[in-house]
Amino acid sequence: MDLELEQHWKQINQQRAAFYGWFAGAFASELSKQAFAFYSSAQLDSLLAVLEHIGFEQEVARLHAFTSTLEGTEDERIELMADFASCFLLDSRQSALPYASYYLSEEKLLYGEANQRMSDFLQGNQLQLHEDFREPADHLVVYLAVMADWCSEVAELNDPHEIERQVNEQYEFLSEALLSWLPQWAERLEQIPHLRYTFYPAMGQLLLSYVRADAQAMRYEPANEQALTEDDTAVSASPSHKQTLH
Repeated sequence: MDLELEQHWKQINQQRAAFYGWFAGAFASELSKQAFAFYSSAQLDSLLAVLEHIGFEQEVARLHAFTSTLEGTEDERIELMADFASCFLLDSRQSALPYASYYLSEEKLLYGEANQRMSDFLQGNQLQLHEDFREPADHLVVYLAVMADWCSEVAELNDPHEIERQVNEQYEFLSEALLSWLPQWAERLEQIPHLRYTFYPAMGQLLLSYVRADAQAMRYEPANEQALTEDDTAVSASPSHKQTLH
């Protein structure tokens, strides 16, 4: 186990939990007034500064281009709500449906094997979806909420062998459950026409880049040691007690 990773394990996973939670919130529903205020103010700058520092300059530049146009008005928020609907709530011919089953089945159907696998994963780890989130288990936000809770839980680990086991488990989860379809979804999101803002396509590309980097860091090979610092994305473990995903 990499010594630097061990030393910064807690800080790394607290940061990862925050990022996955942020992504989950962005794609869960239309932006609330409170969430929109966050994006249209200087509060976002510190988060984007960290992402820029750890290597996502191009993706962050797209978000800066979006935020620089905002004045914080309710009309802008309503237009973003319309963009959310166009991106995720219409049929498959018009939207980038956020369901793994759609991208992993040849028939492009919902409620497929991916949904069953994720349902089994949630049940096996005693995880529940929030009662207000009425979506299939293979919705993108469920995967992100799992990662956020997972990272928070394993942040307190200090046994090197347990840490290494959890690193391997999370690498497998990200690689097989999420990255198996996330690139197709992000590509489709870039193709949605007539959006008022570029916010959701930009967030989609940032998410894809982040998950790829996170999974790569968790492979734990000597060549990856430089990526595993207190400022970088890193590694984790599967939840072990009953909890509700938000």
